Amino acid sequence: MILLGTRVDAREAERIGLVNKVVPAERLEAETLELAERLALGPALAYGVAKEGLRRGMESTLAAEWEFNLYAQSLLLGSGDFAEAVRAFRERRTPRFEGR
Repeated sequence: MILLGTRVDAREAERIGLVNKVVPAERLEAETLELAERLALGPALAYGVAKEGLRRGMESTLAAEWEFNLYAQSLLLGSGDFAEAVRAFRERRTPRFEGR
């Protein structure tokens, strides 16, 4: 698509994973708000580490990324959000993340 300038419609973009969902224009705002609300309830600390890993992956070496992965794992496994996720799983409830 990049090299040849190939255009894809919404359904093809969804099929190939370029977008995660296709909605009618009149539902776009409601669907966007629903997704934003779901993300807002999620583990912000883990989201940040994942985004940093994606950004780093574009300009780093494999060795540096292994090192970052070890750092990220130790940070996240020691976080309050991880402990809350484990408690919520055991208690069969939705976790309440605090970004810590």
